[in-house]
Amino acid sequence: MSNTNRLRRWIDSVATARLIYAKRLSGNDTLANRTNQAGLYVNKRVAFEISPSVHSTEQKNPKSRFRLTVASHDKRQRTVVLTYYNDKHHPDSTSRATKDEGRITRLGGRSSPLLDPDSTGALAILAFFGSEGPEPDLRCEVWVCRDADEEDVAEEWLGTVDPGDTILSYPDSGVSVMTEKEGKCRFSPDELPPDWRDAYPSGEDIVAKTLEILPTKTGDADKRLLQRRQCEFEIFESIQEAIELPRVRAGFHGLEPFLQCAMSIVNRRKSRGGRSLELQVRQILLESGFVEGEHFDHDVISEGSSRPDFMFPSQDAYQNPRYADSDLRMLAVKTTCRDRWRQILTEAHRISCKHLLTLQRGISENQFQQIQEARVRLVVPKELHGRYRRSIRPNLLTLEKFLKSLSSHFKVPAR
Repeated sequence: MSNTNRLRRWIDSVATARLIYAKRLSGNDTLANRTNQAGLYVNKRVAFEISPSVHSTEQKNPKSRFRLTVASHDKRQRTVVLTYYNDKHHPDSTSRATKDEGRITRLGGRSSPLLDPDSTGALAILAFFGSEGPEPDLRCEVWVCRDADEEDVAEEWLGTVDPGDTILSYPDSGVSVMTEKEGKCRFSPDELPPDWRDAYPSGEDIVAKTLEILPTKTGDADKRLLQRRQCEFEIFESIQEAIELPRVRAGFHGLEPFLQCAMSIVNRRKSRGGRSLELQVRQILLESGFVEGEHFDHDVISEGSSRPDFMFPSQDAYQNPRYADSDLRMLAVKTTCRDRWRQILTEAHRISCKHLLTLQRGISENQFQQIQEARVRLVVPKELHGRYRRSIRPNLLTLEKFLKSLSSHFKVPAR
C-alpha cells in the first residue's frame, strides 16, 4: 500500500479524535538548529486545549503526560511530557524570564520523526483522543508527512498550512485556522465591502485592500512582505467567515451538499496561498522601481509548459539567443521548500543559478546541501533567518539584498 493511501486510511481512523492539531515543523521544533530544549512548540492556547490541567500560572511550569504514537513511521508508543512554560509569570531577581508557551518533549531524540532535522518544514498532524480525568486516557497519534504527495493529501483534508500557521480541528464541529498573531486586518462582516460578503474578491483586490491598511511602500522589503502576508491572510479569513459561516449554520439537506461545501472551502484556501505570495512579491518589485515588461515579467513561459514565477529582465530577453545567459535571473516563490524546491529545476533552462523565495522556518543541513549542489539560492525574509542553523544563515539572501543585487545588475532607477 502506498504511503498516500496509508495516510488516507489514517485520516479516516482519526475522525473520532477529540482534537486535531496541525503545523509545519520549524528548525526550533526539530534538532535542525540544535536548540537546548528539543521538542515540539505549541502556543499556550493549544497547550490548554490538549491538557486543561496545565492551564495555571500559580504553579511554575505545570506538566502533563500522555501516550504518543507516530503512526506514519515506527508506531512505537512513548510517554511524552507537555509543559506549559510560564516563566513570564514567575520572574526572579536573577533572570529575565519571558517564556509563555507550551512544548512537548521526551519524544525520543533524533530517532523521532518529529525531531529528525530532515523533518524540518514537514507538515505534522497530531490527533488527540480521550481526556485527563480521574482515570486519564489521553493519547495522541501523529502523522509526519514524508513528501509533497502526502502533504497534498493532508491539505485536501485540512486546507493549506503555511509556515507559522496553526490549525485546530474539532472533528464534530469543523475546522478553524488560528494564527499566532491577530492584527488590525480582521473584519466583521459589516466592516467588509458589501460585495465581499456574498462573493470572493480576486487576489488582486485583496492585495489592494492590504495596501490600504499598510500603505508604506518604502523601507525594509522583508518586513513589508511578512506584514502584508499576515494582513492578507486575516482579510481572507474574514471574507471566508462572512460568506461560509451563514451557509454552515443554515445546515445541509444531505451529505453530498455538505461535502461539496467543505471541499470548496479547502480548495479555495489551497489556491490562494502561493498565488497571494506571488502578488505580494510583484507589488514589492513595483514599489522598488522595477517596471514590468522592462525589468521583470511575472508568470510567463520560459520553454514548453514551464512558467517561472518571475523572470528578469523579461521573457523577450530570455527568448533572445543573443542575450547572454549570465545576465538572466529567475525567482521562484514557494511558501515551503522542503520537497518542492526540486520543481523549479525544470524551469528556465538557460539560468543555471536559480533563486527561490520561501517562508519555510528552517531546513536541515542535509537538505540545504542538496539545494546548494543544485545551484539554488534561498531568499528568506530577514525575520526568519534566526529559524535556520547558524552554519546556514550566511548563505541565505534576504529579499532586500536580492532586490538590491537585481537593481544594480539591471540598472533599475532608485526610488
